[in-house]
Amino acid sequence: MAAGGSTQQLVYDSSVEGMFVRGLGPRMTNSCRDALLAAGLDVSKKLRPSYTSAEYERFIKIARQHLFPELRDEEAYHRMGRIFVEGYFLTTLGGAIRSVLRLLGPRRNVERLPQNFSGGTNYVKATLEKKAEGEYDLVVENVGSYPTFTQGSLQ
Repeated sequence: MAAGGSTQQLVYDSSVEGMFVRGLGPRMTNSCRDALLAAGLDVSKKLRPSYTSAEYERFIKIARQHLFPELRDEEAYHRMGRIFVEGYFLTTLGGAIRSVLRLLGPRRNVERLPQNFSGGTNYVKATLEKKAEGEYDLVVENVGSYPTFTQGSLQ
């Protein structure tokens, strides 16, 4: 428990693996890997079971600075969100989820979005409200400092 009795915000290893090992890993320069290592993420070793949200955001910022320096923040984080999903589907857990998603079809995939968001952290929450046939409102809370990252992951 964190100060004040609240639960510490954690990002699970499958999300970290999807982003930094599978998604961004092939794109990383040695200087990016070194900067991540100095910040506490060694992508060459077995990952910890979880990382704090502050650590994860710091890792994201480092990767952004090294891999997309020419892009505006919004565009860089949007691209990283898309890369995250590609990488996540290459993890063991993500591959299993991808197989299920292929079987479900579009409507049931959309209806599972809240569950998908809660699987990578203990703090990101999503709610889905059906407005009409084929029309939904998705609200994602606690997305951290980079909301366009979440937008990219949805795309």
